[in-house]
Amino acid sequence: MNSFFSYEGPFFNVLNRLSDLVILNVLWFICCLPIVTIGASTTALYYVTIKIVNDEDAYIAKNFFKSFRQNFLQSTIIWIIMALFGSMIVWDFFLLPNAISPDSSLYTGAFSILCFVSFLTLLVLVWVFPLQARLENKIRHTFKNAFLLGFRHLPTTLLLIAILIACVWIASTILVLSFIWVMIATSSVVYGCSFLVDRIFKLYIKPEDLGAGADIENDEALS
Repeated sequence: MNSFFSYEGPFFNVLNRLSDLVILNVLWFICCLPIVTIGASTTALYYVTIKIVNDEDAYIAKNFFKSFRQNFLQSTIIWIIMALFGSMIVWDFFLLPNAISPDSSLYTGAFSILCFVSFLTLLVLVWVFPLQARLENKIRHTFKNAFLLGFRHLPTTLLLIAILIACVWIASTILVLSFIWVMIATSSVVYGCSFLVDRIFKLYIKPEDLGAGADIENDEALS
């Protein structure tokens, strides 16, 4: 019992991890407030949580702002592209019933196409920011790698998409949890997702590749 409550025991380890996630969540939330910086803030969030997963140098604030600064331009461009594309899809879903009769076969076909495009967008979305956090690459390569990873590891992708949809639903409908969500939920969810994405990254990214461009399409693990 004494060892359980010791400073290096499980109890204080859990408390330290929760305090790290609270600090990280507050940093993420504040840096998301201009809206346009959501991409850079999310990249920084993944940068720190993946370091925590790997027991790497994980000074929370220092590493968060380091990633936010270094990835700001590319992450912001990626976020704007994803946000614009997602907005167009939502707008198409809204306009579809007014443009085509819901009872027609044309409506069914158009609706199916929109659902498939939505899936592809979510597939890229759940991988693109972790990749941006872990590797330095050109934007087009980051998108391509996100697309390849999404399809090559479809079960993990589907789980990540399900987590994302569940989080958005909870945040938008259960207002009583809003305070808890703002304080800790987002960083906790990303921390959990980091175990999933890091397990996949280790199949393709060698330690010497970190911080440098890499293309998973040419990795021998895919052959």
